[in-house]
Amino acid sequence: MQIQLRNIQQLFNSLDPSPFSERDLEPGAETYLVDWARELPHDAPLTLALYLQEWPDLIDPQQRVSDAIHHYFSDRALGRDAETREQLRRGRFNLLIGIGFLALCLLVAELLGNASERGLLGNFLYDGLTIVGWVVMWRPLETFLFDYWHWRRQSRIYRRMAAMPVELHRLADIQADEGPSMDQRR
Repeated sequence: MQIQLRNIQQLFNSLDPSPFSERDLEPGAETYLVDWARELPHDAPLTLALYLQEWPDLIDPQQRVSDAIHHYFSDRALGRDAETREQLRRGRFNLLIGIGFLALCLLVAELLGNASERGLLGNFLYDGLTIVGWVVMWRPLETFLFDYWHWRRQSRIYRRMAAMPVELHRLADIQADEGPSMDQRR
């Protein structure tokens, strides 16, 4: 991906007081970069090329910017992994509660007797308890059947981005190599 910026500060959150190498990306920039990486095939190589109008006033800007971007996405991957572990732990607990509640609902429903003896109210309670018991299982099952794969994919994208090559280029040098721009030729 190639991005043209006025200066490198446009990429990083200006309100973050952290040292440059630990600074967060601008939320819009993160969303843009993650969406770009998400659209590519999972085995496609990622490279981020930044074309800057103003060169950063840093010692070894190529290394510092690259390290800062890698650090950011590495932290995001670690955070996503920790959050996934917590959500899976909570999912296991919710699943145990759900199974217990489902068993209780089915037991009470069975105690109501067979359909011919229950009557209208008994059938209503029987069906209601059966449905409620299974509905309670919805969220824990969703965690394991669907959410987990989304969380895993997010972590994988962050890890790929934490390892992608980051290149810095002076926009003036690129424009000089290509000759005058359209505006300069008029």
